[in-house]
Amino acid sequence: MTTKPCEISASTWAARLAGLVRQGADESDPRVTECRAALAYWRGKNALGPEVVSALDDVGRDMLISVLRGEAVSA
Repeated sequence: MTTKPCEISASTWAARLAGLVRQGADESDPRVTECRAALAYWRGKNALGPEVVSALDDVGRDMLISVLRGEAVSA
């Protein structure tokens, strides 16, 4: 990713994606991939909220990160 997702608002990422789609960019375009990944970041951030993340201990945070990366996690 060339830009960190948190550096641009979700609405700006959505507008950027809409512009690319209007221009005919397909799903394999790296710019489209970047926009979709950034929007996924914002969906996750908004869904969890800071209070959830701060309530996790180090082990819980590491396990959550593994799950988000699609890695196998044993409880």
